[in-house]
Amino acid sequence: MNNHTNWINNKICIGKIFVIFGVLFSIAGIIAERTIAETIFNLKIITGVGITLLGIGITYLVTYRLESNDPIKIKRLAAEMQDERTVNIKARAGNRAYWVSTVLIYSLLMWLSFSANGSLPRLSDDVLWFVLAGCVLIPFIVYISRIVFEQNRM
Repeated sequence: MNNHTNWINNKICIGKIFVIFGVLFSIAGIIAERTIAETIFNLKIITGVGITLLGIGITYLVTYRLESNDPIKIKRLAAEMQDERTVNIKARAGNRAYWVSTVLIYSLLMWLSFSANGSLPRLSDDVLWFVLAGCVLIPFIVYISRIVFEQNRM
């Protein structure tokens, strides 16, 4: 039982660390935006990283804090997260998402290479942004959908 409690407490600690860094990055980004006049890049990126870290930390805290009060729930959650079947499903889903991201990024690199020598049309900055966003979101969607599919199938 103590092992499971320590596992939950470690997850809560990780969540607190993410929240702290999220707040620090957000504050640093806001201060940098207001004080630095000219920069090479958009300083809102720092604020965006802070918001992302804050969201991850809140997710950890909400997920594991709710379970931390009930010893039976702690044991069930720890067993479920460390179950061989769950780990195997996540590994297979991650492998599939990796290959999808590899194909997407390789295709984008080939497009950019061919467009540099005039064989294909150049991508505008807006289109390139959406393609790069797709290179992040599509593998994530594949990962989540494969986890859901595999858990329902088995």
